[in-house]
Amino acid sequence: MHKTIPAKSSYLLLHNHIRMKHIPIHIHTYGGTALRTKPIFLLALATNFLFVSLTATLTAQSAPPAKRTKKATEDDDEVVRNKLYPKISKFEIGVLDLGYIFNQSFVESFIAHTNANYYFREDWGISIEAAMSMNSDKPERTCIENFYNDYEGRVSQPCALPGQDPTIPITESYDTDGTPIAYRGASGGPAYIPIRELGTMLNIAAVWTPVYGKQLLLQSNTLYLDLFFTFGAGITNSEYYPMQKELANGNVSRGRPPNQIGQVCTAPPLPGVCPEDPNFASYVGVNGRPAAQSESTPTLTMGIGQKIHFWNSMHLKTEIRSYTLVGTDAGIDPFLMAWLGIGVRL
Repeated sequence: MHKTIPAKSSYLLLHNHIRMKHIPIHIHTYGGTALRTKPIFLLALATNFLFVSLTATLTAQSAPPAKRTKKATEDDDEVVRNKLYPKISKFEIGVLDLGYIFNQSFVESFIAHTNANYYFREDWGISIEAAMSMNSDKPERTCIENFYNDYEGRVSQPCALPGQDPTIPITESYDTDGTPIAYRGASGGPAYIPIRELGTMLNIAAVWTPVYGKQLLLQSNTLYLDLFFTFGAGITNSEYYPMQKELANGNVSRGRPPNQIGQVCTAPPLPGVCPEDPNFASYVGVNGRPAAQSESTPTLTMGIGQKIHFWNSMHLKTEIRSYTLVGTDAGIDPFLMAWLGIGVRL
């Protein structure tokens, strides 16, 4: 006989009934334990509890009748045994998933994803997917693209701040005609490193659903779930900014002037660009970037996710997904992302 473990004070008891193949497994887990872990695992943990909370109200009002429950749990049909939401020979549409890329240092990217699945077996299906990345610069990218060459420590900050005129921190004073005079030994020295901005991602994937089960919230509301894995390949369109060591004015972007300490803006060859240059703003920041290269790259994708079903045909989904671009200048470019979404089974 299965024995229920009583809930501790201030803890949420989740009673998970999981069945893999024909082996029943009963697991008790307590939520609320303080864990120090990386943000991605915190997101996954938070997502699970979010799904439990959101769907509790929905399923409480649409719980299946006892007769249907008995049919679903005791039917001799191998395909639908213990399942109220069978998949075989059904289509499934991911209406919209919204997510975020976690492993980028200089670009912030939000993801919109959709998919159409067809299941030819209860545990196997095929998926056609499309995703789009919406990108913006992080403050770190703004900083390195507005770095200063400051060998004598005269400038109070290492780079121009977002929205700041990049000439101001390296301007000591002005001539009578208004021409800025740079600190001796300081100039603009932006760093342009290789950066890739994802665009659209198209792929075909196999979907394997080896685990299905139930969760009881406070031992009163039953939630039906699937745990699935995704394996696929496709094409990713992106904009690639290659490394650039020289500015558009022909000067090396960063470096120490040979034997002319304190004269970086007066003695050639000059590293970077001085604020006296009327075209200063054209050589630093966004304007000074190398031209973007549009690339279409073969991509491998893998993921793990969970769906919680409600209203007979709807589901909530969370998924952690990796996209690995193959054959880039670096060999491979991996991107780790996660998303939350809603879908419908037809």
